[in-house]
Amino acid sequence: MAEENKKVDGEIVKSLPSKEPESIDKILTDVSPALTDEQKKKLKAKFSSVVCVSRTYSQSILHAGPLPPPSDFAEYEKVLNGSANRILSMAENQASHRQDIEDKIINSNCFCQKLGVVSASIITLVAIIGSIILIYKGRNTAGLVVMLGALGSLVSVFIYGKSKQKKELEEKDQAIKTNPKTQNP
Repeated sequence: MAEENKKVDGEIVKSLPSKEPESIDKILTDVSPALTDEQKKKLKAKFSSVVCVSRTYSQSILHAGPLPPPSDFAEYEKVLNGSANRILSMAENQASHRQDIEDKIINSNCFCQKLGVVSASIITLVAIIGSIILIYKGRNTAGLVVMLGALGSLVSVFIYGKSKQKKELEEKDQAIKTNPKTQNP
């Protein structure tokens, strides 16, 4: 096959001779029967190198979740009797396991928070008692500095904790607003 150069509407079109020129006529007729013979001639000259036209169709199915779609359950059941029940049982066991882990994490976090509050209270009490003892022994400046330091650290930790909590709530609220699918019904 020799390459041909044709000039169509002022453009140089490189094309290979078609093995089936009738197919181009058929395509042009099928695509738009309202084309004039002159328009068909111009299009045929432009697309004379078209030998084969193919169409490809694809379909994608997306499924998210711990269980397969119901149609797949039937297929599993056909392959192995009782397999659908086994799949459900596995999903239930996994959900139960995940809930147990979440309970342990929540309980552990609660314990750590309580331990932190108790520790901070003990440290603060020791600092205040120490400052009172310093003031009683005549070291007023040192006692006052220790007391103000202890109380100041308590206040700063409280303010920091509240601002962090507020920021986290705002981030969660923003995430829910931007992605409403994450809301639980």
